[in-house]
Order: sequence, then structure tokens, then C-alpha cells
Amino acid sequence: MASAVKTVLIPRRLLLGVSLGIVSLGIVAAGVMLRPGLVEYRIWQARRALTRHDARTALSRLDLAESLNPKSGATQFWMARAHRRLGQMDRAHERLARASRLGYSAEALDLEAMLALAQAGRIPLSDPRLLARMMNPGDDAPELYEAAVQGSLRSFRLDDARSLLDAWEGDQADSPQPHMYRGLVLSHQGSWPEAADSFSRALALAPWRNDVRLHLARALRESRDYRRAVGLYRQYLVGEADDPDALFGLGMCLDSLGKSQEARETYVRVLTLKPDHDEARLAIGKLDSTHGRAAEAIAWLEPAVARSPYEQDLRLAYAWALQIVGRPAREHFEFAARAQAASATVKHLVRRVVDNPRDVELRYEIGAMLLQYGRPQEGVVWLESVLQIQPDHQRARDALAAHEAARAVPKRDAPTSPRTAH
Repeated sequence: MASAVKTVLIPRRLLLGVSLGIVSLGIVAAGVMLRPGLVEYRIWQARRALTRHDARTALSRLDLAESLNPKSGATQFWMARAHRRLGQMDRAHERLARASRLGYSAEALDLEAMLALAQAGRIPLSDPRLLARMMNPGDDAPELYEAAVQGSLRSFRLDDARSLLDAWEGDQADSPQPHMYRGLVLSHQGSWPEAADSFSRALALAPWRNDVRLHLARALRESRDYRRAVGLYRQYLVGEADDPDALFGLGMCLDSLGKSQEARETYVRVLTLKPDHDEARLAIGKLDSTHGRAAEAIAWLEPAVARSPYEQDLRLAYAWALQIVGRPAREHFEFAARAQAASATVKHLVRRVVDNPRDVELRYEIGAMLLQYGRPQEGVVWLESVLQIQPDHQRARDALAAHEAARAVPKRDAPTSPRTAH
């Protein structure tokens, strides 16, 4: 007798659930298998962006890589390089520390740490470690040249910068970078037409470089070629509409071309993006005082004067506005007069430093004056450059220590005028 065959019916929902589970497991497994490749792809994209000097795009790709694998030492290393390129040194050091903990190449980490020091101007070109790498740079030549030139500019070692640029242009004739940095050196010297020529060469080699376009716009503005500068600022702002400094540069050009109302509107837009943009407040204050609105000028200028009492142009514009409305202004006029005299002295000393780059006393005088009457951060850079040349220069050490101590003292909030409505 034939045995009976019993058919077991499986509910359709159960079959569907099992099938979906198998598919889901397959997708997860595929994702796990593909993840290392996706991380490498994002790192490759980031390195490509860095080659094009687009550090922000590089960071966006590396953020994706980190989300896929937070324990990738390579991701942390390239994040450190991107942050260094952007001048974000604290973040760069943090990423290097993470890369080290994750076992990334010690040699690569040591190089990146040295590049950060060189870029900050904290080690001179004569440093044995830097010289050894410069003599045998390999694929790191562009990074070494760029960091060393940036450091030389930061500490006003212009002879070193020019020597590096000559070698860099010889090694990489088709690179826009040495031309851009030569433009920056010429800008430091106040040779604006020549700087514009260098920036133009860089932009011709890399027409997609918006950062070079911005440098060229400023050089043309300083050369009083306002119409060309306006065109370049507008081109730049197509891709960077919310850049307050570029908007401010555009406003200055419009102001110089006699378009005061359009300029003022541009300055106001700057302040909607960056309320503490004191140069924009100064520009509005000057326009308002000139056009019979001194009370409004005071309202725009007061917050800036409270933040930056050492800025002579701010103090002078504020003094004129106060005088127009009959308020006491003598203190501000007197400070502006002292600051203008100090500024003239600093300009004279800087010209002397160009010819005597290792004269520490000249550098000390510049730094001390800038701490009192100029931009304190610039004063710090000059004093630090003294210590790079002569580490035991006691007056420079004392001035830096006093500045740090003053910064550590909590500041009382500056009184706000009831008329300050902006």
C-alpha cells in the first residue's frame, strides 16, 4: 500500500517575512563587505579635493568616511591635513592625536606635525629637521614648500619666502601655488600692481580657484582698479554669496566709485552675516557722518570701538561723529593722533626689516607698538619672530607674558549706549 504524502501549507506572510529577512541579511552583509572600499573611495575623493586646494570639500568627504569607519587612522590623518590647510591648528592637532592612537604611520604623523609648526611660523627655514626634508622632499614637495612659505610670510621673513618661491616655481612651473604666494609676498610689501600680476598668472593656471580670484580682486582694489575688482568680487560671490569679507571688499569698491547708497546696503548685508565685522561698521559710520547722520554713525560705531579700542581709524571716525553731535571727543582724538604717529613709525620700521630681516630690535619695536596701538595679534606674531631668531630676548618674552596675562583678566562688559540700535 502506497504511503500517504502529506502536504504542509506554509502561510504566505511567513514566506514573505523569511524572504525579506534573507534579503536584509544579504544587504547588511554586502554593506559590511563594501564598507572598507567606500571608506577608501571617500579618502580618495578628499585627497583629490586637497590637490585642487579645496580643503572644505575634502573635509565633507572625510566626514562621510568617518561615519563609515570611525576607527580609520587614514581618515583622521587626512582630516588633520585639511584642517591645517584651513589654518585650524587646534583641530589639526586633535586629529593627528587620534590618528596616532589608531596606529597610523608615525613617519607621516611626524611630517604633518612639522608642517603645522612650519606653517605657523614657529620653526625657521634653517631648522635642521625642515632642511633635511626640503633636501629630499619626494612627493611631499608641494606641502613642504607651501607650509614653509606660509610660515615665512607669517613671521615676515620675506627673503626666505622669495628664495622658496624661486625654487618652487623652478620645480613646479605649471602650479598656480607659487604664483599665488608670490602675490601674497608682494601684497605684504604693498606692491599691489605687481601682486595683481602674480595672482593673474595663478588664476590663468587654475581658473576654478575662487580663493585666487578673491586675492586678485583685493590687489586690484588696492591698486585703485575698482571696476575690474568689482567684476571679480561679483564672480567670486556667485559661489560664495555669504562671504562677509568679499562683500565688504565689493562695498569698498562701490564706495570708491561713488555708489554710496549701494555700498551702504552692501555693508549692512555684511553685518547681517557677521555683526562684529568692525570694518563694515566703520564704513557705515563714515558714510553716515558724511551724509549728515552723525547720531546714526555713533550707533554703528560704538560696539566696534568697545570691541577694538586700539583701532585708530575707528577711534577717529567715532571722535568726529561725537564732535558733530556736541559730545566729548578729546580722548578719542588724542588716541588717534598717538596711534597715527605709531603707525607711521611701524611702516618705517617694516621697510627697514625688509633690508635687515634678522634685526631683532627692529622686530621688537614693531611688535611692542602693535600691541599698544595696532592689532595685538599682529604684535604677537612680530614678538614671536624675535624669539625665533634670538630665543633669550628678554624684553620680547616679557611683552608676550604681559599680553597673555592681560588677556587672562576677565573684561567687564562695555556699556552700551541706549542709542545703539544696530
